[in-house]
Parts: sequence; C-alpha cells; structure tokens
Amino acid sequence: GVFTVAEQLTALDCSFAGIENLDGLATFASLKTLRLSANKVRNLMELTRIITLEEVFLDDNQIIDPVPLYQLPALRKVDLSGNPTLQCPKSGSFAKSATVMLPQHCH
Repeated sequence: GVFTVAEQLTALDCSFAGIENLDGLATFASLKTLRLSANKVRNLMELTRIITLEEVFLDDNQIIDPVPLYQLPALRKVDLSGNPTLQCPKSGSFAKSATVMLPQHCH
C-alpha cells in the first residue's frame, strides 16, 4: 500500500506553537511521542484515536479533562504539569505502566 509521511511519523514536536485544538492530529496514526508543551490546548479527545502513543508532553496548556488519555493502552509517560484548570485524575486512571506528572494542585 501507499503510505503518507503522516502515517509513518512516530515523533512530533509542536511545542510553543500556539495550538488551541488538536483537530486532524489522528492523521498521525503511528505517533509514539507527542510534544505539545506550552500551547493552549484544552480538549484531548482527538488523542483517543492514536492508540500507539507512548509519551505525551502536555505541560503548560489549558487542559481540563484528562479522561481521553486513560484510553491509551501503550502510554508510558504523560506530562500534565502546568495545567492550572486540570481536573485531577483518580489514581489508577492511566495505563498501569504510565509515569504521570501532574500540576501542583493535584499533588
């Protein structure tokens, strides 16, 4: 079959890019590492479709609901620090192998 570059990419760095929504990100169906540090992202629903994700850096955004991340089976590392409006996840919410960094109000 013919593959586009988007389908083959395994790492994407979009830090400090002014991103507000993730629409269309699921085009990157093979992503393992996603860096979205220091953006304006609120909604993570698009990430539920990228089940290959292993590392997600979402520090310093405006994320409220972390629930979409709970559905990612391969997740090993997730950084949610610096999200002042985050609804703090209950323990055991993420994949068992995941290391999770949370904002100060969740500690």
